[in-house]
Amino acid sequence: MKTEMSDAPTIDPEIETSPDMNAELNAEPNSVVKTVTNVATNLATNAATNTSTRAAKRRATRTMECGYTHLDTPLGTMLLVASAEGLCGAYFVDQKYVPAIAAHWRERDDDALLNAAAAQLRAYFAGALKRFDVPLAAVGTAFQQSVWNAIASVGYGERISYGELARRAGRAGSVRAAGTATGRNPISIIVPCHRIVGADGSLTGYAGGLPRKQRMLALELGMGMEMASGTASPAGTEIETSAQPFELRG
Repeated sequence: MKTEMSDAPTIDPEIETSPDMNAELNAEPNSVVKTVTNVATNLATNAATNTSTRAAKRRATRTMECGYTHLDTPLGTMLLVASAEGLCGAYFVDQKYVPAIAAHWRERDDDALLNAAAAQLRAYFAGALKRFDVPLAAVGTAFQQSVWNAIASVGYGERISYGELARRAGRAGSVRAAGTATGRNPISIIVPCHRIVGADGSLTGYAGGLPRKQRMLALELGMGMEMASGTASPAGTEIETSAQPFELRG
């Protein structure tokens, strides 16, 4: 049966608030620097402490030069961003939460990592690639990292619910928080958050828009991206697993 889609966000009945949700959502990122205000306060009040030393290192990391390029795909233009450590962003340019190009980023059409990511994405859209192997360096909190790693374990053509995702991330009681972390996934397709669906199998929110989610799921079922989502896998279809767990660095 064809799934009725809307770009308006929906609340999955499986998602419930957990007591520790706020702490998880507001936890300080592993490798995202504090706000400028907090860093300045720390440096001014205790410049000789380990706290200020760590803050200075985080600030340096924040301004580290990154390379970026744009990639035309059948589903629209994507922005790819990479640091020296790996791919840290793959966004549709009109999706939610896409970052503005920062002053310290440099456009690089000759970057080997960006070119490798672009080539693998082209192969994916052509139906010729099911396993990505580019190094990843996503930045997020410890909780976000656990959710993104769990997403990366979802196989090509497979779909799981947000509840199952939370369980795979080791936080079964934090389904809503896992859903929020899914929406903040910075590496679309390669970390396949489009494979996370509602408890009843319906398509729910996707930062890139539900039509894209529908078409990618159809592609992975061998139906082509024009087919409607919501159709069960054909009997006997062999589902190949995704790449080995990604290292999502921060």
